[in-house]
Amino acid sequence: MPGVLQGALYRRVPTCAPPTSMSGAEPDPISMRRPWHYRRMASTIEQVRGIGYEGHTIESFLAVLSDARVECVIDVRLNAISRKKGFSKRALTDALTGAGIEYLHLPGLGNPKDNRDGFWKPDTSLASIAHAEYRRMLKSERARAALSVLLEVAETKSVRLLCFEEREERCHRRLILESLENLESSNGAPRPR
Repeated sequence: MPGVLQGALYRRVPTCAPPTSMSGAEPDPISMRRPWHYRRMASTIEQVRGIGYEGHTIESFLAVLSDARVECVIDVRLNAISRKKGFSKRALTDALTGAGIEYLHLPGLGNPKDNRDGFWKPDTSLASIAHAEYRRMLKSERARAALSVLLEVAETKSVRLLCFEEREERCHRRLILESLENLESSNGAPRPR
């Protein structure tokens, strides 16, 4: 019975897949059920996750990235500096390059210093204010340009958004991921699981 229901549902969804001559391979009938631009967005968002270097040495951090087969680290700190050895921009770039991982710094997605306290105190009124301020900042031209770059990279690579905090609920990268999911759902594609 599920096959009949699915068939009826998908007959109502137009298929706008690019011609097979573009990809050089025969299309997979299952993947052809949604328009191609929805499928591309869904797979792009699934390529992006967050990671914090809190509690890591550069060696353990590289091991985590390598185990996850990460191809690009996108640094979303406003200033790519750290008192922790190996995590300032130059040293981190060198370490990642040595491990075969690309590095990209997008300061347009950084959280201003005066807005960080709320992120360190989840589920408080200060957190609500900080989150609202960061969401407002994500609508700026600079942040939207950075999000576009992030999406472009994620079309072809497995990406980790880098900041300090280990726990994502205490970091602005959670709101970047949320913003990507909202972009995805506004384009009509399903949310990643």
